[in-house]
Amino acid sequence: MNNNNISNSNDNNCSLNICDNKSNLNQGSNKVILFVILTALCFGTLEISGKLAGNSLDVFQFTFWRFFIGGFCLIPIAFNEQKELGRESRTQNLPPYKPRLTDILILIGAGILCAPVSMGICQAGIVRSNAATAAVILGTNGMFAMVFAHFLGGERMTSRKWFLLLLALAGLTFMICPWNLQPGNTFLGAALVLIGSMLFGLYTVIGKIIAKKMGAITQCCASVFSGAVVLWLFLLISGRPILSGVSDNIFLVAYAGIVVTGGGYLFMFLTIKNSSVQTSAISFFLKIALAPLLSVIILGESLPWNCLVGILCVLASSFLNLKKPVSKAIKD
Repeated sequence: MNNNNISNSNDNNCSLNICDNKSNLNQGSNKVILFVILTALCFGTLEISGKLAGNSLDVFQFTFWRFFIGGFCLIPIAFNEQKELGRESRTQNLPPYKPRLTDILILIGAGILCAPVSMGICQAGIVRSNAATAAVILGTNGMFAMVFAHFLGGERMTSRKWFLLLLALAGLTFMICPWNLQPGNTFLGAALVLIGSMLFGLYTVIGKIIAKKMGAITQCCASVFSGAVVLWLFLLISGRPILSGVSDNIFLVAYAGIVVTGGGYLFMFLTIKNSSVQTSAISFFLKIALAPLLSVIILGESLPWNCLVGILCVLASSFLNLKKPVSKAIKD
């Protein structure tokens, strides 16, 4: 009798543990889904806020404040990451990471490439084109990152990747529609955003290399701040405004810094922490579809047939690029 009771008790405990594990898995997956959606929403309004800011703020002035405020938002998470890395080093009896001069120079170079160069050029292109067009072009930066990773990151460019890149470029051709430019778009604007997208792809590859040593969040925070400092110096030397007009657009500047940059990177890193890098890439896939829709709703832009074809081509390219790594991550 006692043995039966013990057996029943063990069975009940096992059932409760299984239920608890399932509940924890469901809560974890729901949390990841929420983080992915929030990342897409934050980054999905980048071009819209940039377009609105272009009416009253200097291109590089707006970029400076966006990264300066966003960098401050990332400081607490960067400190937390360093604490975790320190605990891991002590657990494994490894010496703590100390950045070398070459690491610092690469970090500063990555920051300059990200904020003043890539995002500065992108912002200059955003004000000269429709937000929907700029969003889709910028959304292809991952495709260009594949090419740079082939030369710098040791990731071979397969025939499949070349096909996906060509599909994305075909989508951009339809989106820009050079044979019949949509009102609001310009050749210069599209070209600037495209160059900025390529350079951001290069930044992603360089950032990934240095992030392996110091942590992804720390790398991003340090890059953002170093880029903001260089932008500040550029504004001072060139005589461009730093504070002028900011008070009149304080909510827009704060939104771009706290929500778009700070919030976007925060939720992206929370996705990576609770899932994987591959899963976080889904948010950029969603951004390609979400940003044009938000541009129509908020800015009143239109999406003719060629834009829809372009968006579908870029979405297909991004989806096929994500499909294999995400499926592997889920299996693992």
